[in-house]
Amino acid sequence: MTASTAGEFRSSSIGKASLRALIASWLGWMFDGYETYALVLVMGSAVHQLLPLERLPRASVYIGGLLAATMLGWAMGGVGAGILADYFGRRRTLMLSILCYAVFSGLAAFSWDYWSLLAFRFLTGLGLGAEWGPGAAIVAEQWAPASRGRAGGALHAAYGVGMLLASGTWLVLNPLGRSSWRYMFLVGILPALLLLYVRRWVEEPAVWMAASRDRREAQQRVQMGRVLRMTSSWFSLQFPRFCPMLNCAAASGFCC
Repeated sequence: MTASTAGEFRSSSIGKASLRALIASWLGWMFDGYETYALVLVMGSAVHQLLPLERLPRASVYIGGLLAATMLGWAMGGVGAGILADYFGRRRTLMLSILCYAVFSGLAAFSWDYWSLLAFRFLTGLGLGAEWGPGAAIVAEQWAPASRGRAGGALHAAYGVGMLLASGTWLVLNPLGRSSWRYMFLVGILPALLLLYVRRWVEEPAVWMAASRDRREAQQRVQMGRVLRMTSSWFSLQFPRFCPMLNCAAASGFCC
C-alpha cells in the first residue's frame, strides 16, 4: 500500500466520534420529522376540540395558522441557531435545540385553548428549525470528505423515518378518544433523553474548536490594540501639561 493510498484509507475510515455525531444528529432529525408530521395528523382534531362552536366553520383557517406559526418559528430558529452554532459550538446549540422542541412539544399537550396551542407550536418550531444547522454541521465536520456524502444521505433519511414513526404512533393513539392528539405531543418529550447522550458522548468538531480558538486570539489582539490606543491617547493628552514643568525644572538646574 502506497503512502497516498494509506492516507486516503485513513481519511475515509469512520471513527467513534463520527458515528456518535451522526447518531445524535440522526435522532434529532428523526424527531424533527415526527414533530412536523404529528402536527399535520392531529391539528384537525385539536382545532375542533379547542375552538368555540361558532368558529368551527372557519376551522381550516385556524389549522393554517398552526402550520404558519410552526414554520415561522422554524425559520427564525434556523437562522438564530446558525449564528449560535458558530459562536457557542455545534454541540451546545444542538442540545439547546433538542431541549427547546422537547419542552414545548410536551407543553402543547396541555394547551387550554387555540391560542395557547399556537404559541406552543411557534416555540416548538424554534427548536425544530434550530436543530438542523448544528446537526448538519457537526456531521459534516466530524466525517471525512470521502464518506461525508453517505453520512449526509443517512442524516436526511432520518426525517422520513420520523414521519413514518408519527404515522405509526397516531395509528396506535387515535382510538384513545378526543384527547388522543395530546398524547401525540407528549411523545415529543422523549427527545429530551437524547440530551444525556449528546452531553456524554458527542464531541465538538476539531474544525470548530480550531476556529473558536482563532476567534478568541483575534479578539484578544483587538482588545490589546484598544488598550494600547487608549494608553497612547492618554499620554498624548497629558504630555502638554508636563512640558512646562519639565522646562522649569531644566531651567532651575534639576535636569540631568
